[in-house]
Amino acid sequence: MRKSVLVKVAIPLVLSLVFVYFLLKQVNLQDIIKTIEIVPFYILFASFSLYALSYVLRTIKFRILLTNKISFFEFFNIICVHNLLIGLLPFRTGELSLIYMVSKRGEKKTKVLGSLMVGRAFDFIAIFFLFIVSVLLSGLEDKRFSMLGIILVALTLFCC
Repeated sequence: MRKSVLVKVAIPLVLSLVFVYFLLKQVNLQDIIKTIEIVPFYILFASFSLYALSYVLRTIKFRILLTNKISFFEFFNIICVHNLLIGLLPFRTGELSLIYMVSKRGEKKTKVLGSLMVGRAFDFIAIFFLFIVSVLLSGLEDKRFSMLGIILVALTLFCC
């Protein structure tokens, strides 16, 4: 038992410290402090709040698609690790982390994979809708984009 606690705490802590060390080697800390001082507090707070809300909504989305057997807070942790691994691992292999972590908690891998695909389809529909709305609101449909152009761009985004 003592060894598993050590592994669960020590390895992530060491990895975090190594990542922070390499990140701080690449960035001037004074530049970060100056940038944070320039930005008004309410913008920082609103940005952080929206970012946190996006994770809560992702948790709700996948919890509805998958199962209610896992508690919300445990699923929230899974989604946070999942999104971290999507950003860290190449070629979006981090997507497999959701399948692994949820299947370890008793869910069938095929169900998790199907839910992940449905979730990504919902994401694509939402992004496509926002793209169309932004193009229509920008007034560019008269100048550079025709409806055919919008469809071609959307198909290109879908195929990539």
